[in-house]
Amino acid sequence: MSAAVQRPARWRRAVIALLPLLVVAVPVALRPTLPPPAEKAVQVTVVSPHSEMTRGEFGRRFQVWARRELHVEVDFDWRSLGGTGDIVRYLDSQYVLGFAEAFPAHRVHAGSIASTALDRPEDPSKPDAGRPARLAARAAFLASDVGIGIDLFWGGGEIPHRQQAEKGYLVDAGLLTAEPTWFGEGRAIPPTLSGETMYDAKGRYYGACLSSFGICANVDRLSALGLLAPRQWDDLADPRLLGATIIADPTRSGAVLACLERIVQQAMARAVQRGVAEPAALAAGWSDGVNLIKRITANAGFVSDGASLAVRAVAHGDVAVGMAIDFHGRAESEWSRASDGGERLSYLTPVGGSSYSADPIALLRGAGRRARSEPPETAALRRQVAVAFMRFVLSPEGQRVWNHRVGTSHGPVRYNLRRLPIRRDVYSTDDRAMMSDPGVDPFAEAAAFTYRPKWTGPYYRLLGALVKAVALDPQDELTAAWRAIIAAGGPARVPKAAAAFAWLPVDYASAGEAAKTLGDDAQRLATLRGWTVTAQERYRLAARLAREGR
Repeated sequence: MSAAVQRPARWRRAVIALLPLLVVAVPVALRPTLPPPAEKAVQVTVVSPHSEMTRGEFGRRFQVWARRELHVEVDFDWRSLGGTGDIVRYLDSQYVLGFAEAFPAHRVHAGSIASTALDRPEDPSKPDAGRPARLAARAAFLASDVGIGIDLFWGGGEIPHRQQAEKGYLVDAGLLTAEPTWFGEGRAIPPTLSGETMYDAKGRYYGACLSSFGICANVDRLSALGLLAPRQWDDLADPRLLGATIIADPTRSGAVLACLERIVQQAMARAVQRGVAEPAALAAGWSDGVNLIKRITANAGFVSDGASLAVRAVAHGDVAVGMAIDFHGRAESEWSRASDGGERLSYLTPVGGSSYSADPIALLRGAGRRARSEPPETAALRRQVAVAFMRFVLSPEGQRVWNHRVGTSHGPVRYNLRRLPIRRDVYSTDDRAMMSDPGVDPFAEAAAFTYRPKWTGPYYRLLGALVKAVALDPQDELTAAWRAIIAAGGPARVPKAAAAFAWLPVDYASAGEAAKTLGDDAQRLATLRGWTVTAQERYRLAARLAREGR
């Protein structure tokens, strides 16, 4: 055979032998060039009730920002412990344990480190021999850098952040000093909005975005019931919605408790507007608001552990209506659209029924620290990056992640978050063109409702415990009584039954004393149990009176 014939055969064999190498080599050659990995990423640990979508979008954006601005790689350790109530309980336990370990001399009184009652003067009529030791423990804690291995607390509402700041768990991140043009009257982030605090005057927490509360409704379920979408909180107590609403446990979710507080505040404001003198108006509004919550609970076919689960139940059609945080309602409305683009879930903020509150971010005491043996410069770098994340979240670039659409220059990568920025300067015409909710103006809408902290703020935790004890825990008896009253023609037809149903263990005048009682661990459980047992008796009486037509 000639050489000319043999050469092609050899080339063919050579090519065939090289094919496996080419299969590996070509993709490697075409792969984009990536920067070399950092020797070690700086880890920031965040505890948050925010969804995975929010955590992921901000985490990705900040990692890019940190490479560009700080020249460091950042790794996030997200701690998702449940709702805000679960997070608060975790912070309490961990700071007590951490302090007891770091200060063995104060171990016996470690449980007093967060007692804000110690910050008030001692009542001379009730001398307390153990008070000096507890004061010493709290003073040592507030002067310490005790950490719990977590750097930031992000989300959960302004009141829980305020409470954690008062306990001493949150510390000044220095942003009021570092970014003075961001904060203040007439600036990007105002100190208050609709009566609500937007950031702590001592710099211990900062509103990261705005939230309001409203009503979500399943369009198909309402149509089947022959009802229009609710427009006010009162509409959720419509007898025709019996078994078709949902409520979440306010002791598990700070957002749900804040929503219930606004229902009570609206009832108080209505009483004031009727011309009733304020002390009497506030008392009447307290009773009206809590009893409205009871009727809404009586209508509930489900009780959920969290605000987002309640919205999902409405979207799935398990119930017709429910309370919602604004962004949960908007986001679920987007995700649950029918295949033809039609709306399955609607969301509405009741006019005059909700303020715009801040959802903050805060630096925890001991941020950056992980172990005593760790070099101090490592902890300092970790703390510095944690503060930088806070600054990013509050910056114009970070603020645009909240509501810009996926695909826009500063928007999220995968999910539209549908939350409202807290900075005024990111609501420009150009920004609105890229927003998911361009027509929403929280700064204008906030004028319809003014939150008055003095009315219900001191009784915030009391309200959640009260609703759980007299509505959620005895819900079977509550619903049975409400059903009997409806069957009898409504409250006006059976006034004695309605009066028994409206019983409350705490009126507005006694709320302060009740709050103190619940603050005493020794009395709390017995008190709440007593309220529940009495509520069950009252609801059974209401049901019997309704059946008798009284």
